Amino acid sequence: MKKIAFLLLVISQGLYSQEYSSRLIDPETNEAVPYATVLVGQNQGIISNDQGYFSFDWKQIKNPLDSIEIASMGYLTLKIPFESPLDSVIYLKESTYELAQVIIESNPLDVDEILERLIENLDKNHPDIYRESQVFYRQSQITSMKKMDFELKESTLEGFDVSFIDSVQALIPKHTAYYYEMAGTRIGNFKKGKLSISKAAELYDKEKDLSFDGIGEKMEDIFTSNVKSNSYLKIKSGIFSTKVQLDSILDSNKEMEEAVEEVKEKEGFYQFSYFEGSINRLFDDLFYREDSELDIIEKESRYRWELEGYELIQNEAVYKINFTPKGGRDFQGIIYVNMDDFGVMRLDFHNVKNISSFNLLGLSYQENQYSGKVIFTHEDGIYYPQFMELIEGDSFGVKRPLKIIEKNKYVKGRRKQNEIYFKMNVKVDSQTKHELLILSSKASSETAYEALERNKDFEATYLSKFDPEFWEEYLIIEPNETIQSFSIEQ
Repeated sequence: MKKIAFLLLVISQGLYSQEYSSRLIDPETNEAVPYATVLVGQNQGIISNDQGYFSFDWKQIKNPLDSIEIASMGYLTLKIPFESPLDSVIYLKESTYELAQVIIESNPLDVDEILERLIENLDKNHPDIYRESQVFYRQSQITSMKKMDFELKESTLEGFDVSFIDSVQALIPKHTAYYYEMAGTRIGNFKKGKLSISKAAELYDKEKDLSFDGIGEKMEDIFTSNVKSNSYLKIKSGIFSTKVQLDSILDSNKEMEEAVEEVKEKEGFYQFSYFEGSINRLFDDLFYREDSELDIIEKESRYRWELEGYELIQNEAVYKINFTPKGGRDFQGIIYVNMDDFGVMRLDFHNVKNISSFNLLGLSYQENQYSGKVIFTHEDGIYYPQFMELIEGDSFGVKRPLKIIEKNKYVKGRRKQNEIYFKMNVKVDSQTKHELLILSSKASSETAYEALERNKDFEATYLSKFDPEFWEEYLIIEPNETIQSFSIEQ
């Protein structure tokens, strides 16, 4: 009997150490099924990424279920016993429920009545209470230099010539990518939250970040060699001009270097504060929060609402409602509302015009993308975010002439000593994608919030290329192909 028990223990441990990796596919279209919920443990799950991939290891699961449960909007929930092998490709079957007839026969509501009940039940369904959550956060920043032209018209400074301008342009990277991944514990509500980081990684090219150091040193050499210390510089751009002392520029440069060194010494703190703030902002900017960027509830009357149909999400029937802007509003999308208690189960949105923009005297800026989705989980009678995605994009441009004139009133002759004149035409586009996965969540309190110790000096591990083994003990959002293929040429 003891031998049998031992054998069962060995088998079970072997099963629980199994690694699973698969991709979800729609058999009719052969396209990926993104953002499906994959429930693997008691109140513990992950999400398939934007290409339909997910992976996990059973040793990462605290309280495993008997089966893996895969649920996605418009598809039948699929259960796979954990002892069964998991195919590399899993085909989900479309739901065949005739929901419309059921609703019409039971308790039909028009879209205005649905919205009224949604708003009436917001505080009950989406309460602003303290929760303790195990989270995984990924931030992807992509910057592209769309245009970079420096046309040198005149220069009397030795060394500040066309070849120097060309070397500056060659050093400025045309494309940069930065990825940050973090796993940890968050305690808080929608207004505020504390973060304790367990593990984090940074993936980027250090050489591209450091390439400007050489430019700064060369620029300082040129000025100190050719410009008198008691001179002042008159900087003109179009109709605007300003005057600065050369000594103050050099002093400021030294102060900047000292400030950079100080930041490097406290890098963990600044890094921590930035990413804790980014995660808190996702919670604080949920669509039902006051002053949310996504103002569809706060200014509900300024949107057009249309009941498009009915769907199943995690085996629960939902209303599928489209919203489009009236007049000057910013967003359109789809909101999915539970037919039973009018809680929101999912929201997809994107902007239809620039969030903000200006174009004045050769300077331009556009905040041109604000899109994403929120998928909620329904537990203990309340709704809480399980996955949040926010994509922000902007564009910045400078198209202006720039003239730098050295003047000195302490020398004989004319005050004008040197002059640099060139034209700039620069345009930079950037996109930042935030992904937050709440792996598990439970009720907490303000006392627990106050007691949580922030590890503000935590520093992320730098990676020069994607390492699949770095997160082997953690549940994460499967990285997309772009991240997996990221590698720095040595």
